[in-house]
Amino acid sequence: MADGADSTQGTRTAIEFLTLWIEHGVEAKWDGLRHVTDVVLSPESDSLEIILGHLNVAMILVYKLARERATEREDVDQRAKDILRGLALMFPE
Repeated sequence: MADGADSTQGTRTAIEFLTLWIEHGVEAKWDGLRHVTDVVLSPESDSLEIILGHLNVAMILVYKLARERATEREDVDQRAKDILRGLALMFPE
């Protein structure tokens, strides 16, 4: 992660992957998965940047949801953590 451009590219790649993943239909999902695999396995690919991009997208979405759900007096950071704890409970070990 040499500079901000790399971080931006990872986030843009994450958005692209998520856009493909939410397509409806089995065939569309497989097409998206093939594209994701091609990009991730490409020699030019920076896997760390892709992971950081996914973290950026997740953080943006969680904070957007936290801001929408928080009361005026409530701490948005705390609300975001509460949302993540709730998600964790949906996926027990």
